Amino acid sequence: MSTSRGPTRRALLAAGALLPFSTSVFARAAGALSRSAGERVLVVLELVGGNDGLNTLVPFADDRYHRARPVIGLDAGRVRPLTASMGLSPALSDLEPIWDRGELALIQGVGPPESTRSHFRSREIWHTARMDDPAPNVGWLGRAASAFSSGSLPMLRVGAREASLALAGAAGEVPTLATLSDLELLEPPPGPQLDLLCGSTLGRSGSRAELARAMSEARQLSAQLSGLDEAQIRLAGTNGGLGRTLGLAARLIGARLGTRVLYVTHDGYDTHARQLASQSANHRELGQALAAFCDQLAAQGDGSRVVTLVFSEFGRRVAENAGAGTDHGAGGPVLLLGQRVAGGMLGDDPDLEGELDHDVPVTLDFRRVYADVLTWLGLDPGAVLPGHHEGLSLLAPSPRR
Repeated sequence: MSTSRGPTRRALLAAGALLPFSTSVFARAAGALSRSAGERVLVVLELVGGNDGLNTLVPFADDRYHRARPVIGLDAGRVRPLTASMGLSPALSDLEPIWDRGELALIQGVGPPESTRSHFRSREIWHTARMDDPAPNVGWLGRAASAFSSGSLPMLRVGAREASLALAGAAGEVPTLATLSDLELLEPPPGPQLDLLCGSTLGRSGSRAELARAMSEARQLSAQLSGLDEAQIRLAGTNGGLGRTLGLAARLIGARLGTRVLYVTHDGYDTHARQLASQSANHRELGQALAAFCDQLAAQGDGSRVVTLVFSEFGRRVAENAGAGTDHGAGGPVLLLGQRVAGGMLGDDPDLEGELDHDVPVTLDFRRVYADVLTWLGLDPGAVLPGHHEGLSLLAPSPRR
């Protein structure tokens, strides 16, 4: 008597979920391995919610800062001074060695020329690099992906599973790896299940043999990761989800899949109340994870080919509110990290004049930062960004060490 069983719902869902890794992606990635070793990689880390820039890069020498924030203002004696007037939050002290090596650029007052205090609208603008309203359905990285080699796996979403408009429009779907267990889904299903999959709408992109071959190649490509457990993936010395997510990103970079962009998010920055505790906790996790990520990339020989861009959809207002938090604002800091980065402070110190509830002004268009990283990736910014946006010359063709 046969003991074979029909295809399980889990198997079909698993195979369908990994189709972006199959004929349209991993079959091409297999051919890209031999030429991907030296390709440059951009890691984009989005701080979701609106990170308060004044408690990130702190104007500790300005009395107006302390008057505007009697409860949540950071004590000047605890701030980690970087210049005579500006310093890092003590919760971000793990970034100091990167600053000391000249591999951290802190760009002040960054944002769109027409600011909005809406999370949704601000993220649309950052994700599309356009001011159009309604926003287009193609993101800036989606436009960039079309210029990458057709033999590479251009982009990966690492961590949270929700889609990002920044990646929309890329050729094919952008795969997501949320946890290491996702790699288990790369095993081709048994014959009957594969037949049913190929006969469904999920399998329209290729024949049974093509799908089986692509999924087999995908599994081979992930072999060096599948032997690791979650504890090994997590970056050393980190706590929280970001250390695990960036650890997985580092391993994927080391796998030489031909990936050019990895997109990561870190939630929890909408600090309307009790900001001091929540933002400090987020910053500690952020600083630890970024420092360990840079160390891991250097240890595996990838430090000179990776740049990390950290941004948030807007900054927050100068004065604290009645709930010991801050409300939505305008300009904020952007971070660039990596061995190719010309470290230092760029942009004007924040203008704290005016009414206590005014915004930190935008003094630098965010698309100038995008232009820099696109040029470094070997792309023409003019083909990706609307209009002409001059870069900032913060990235070098060779390591600065």
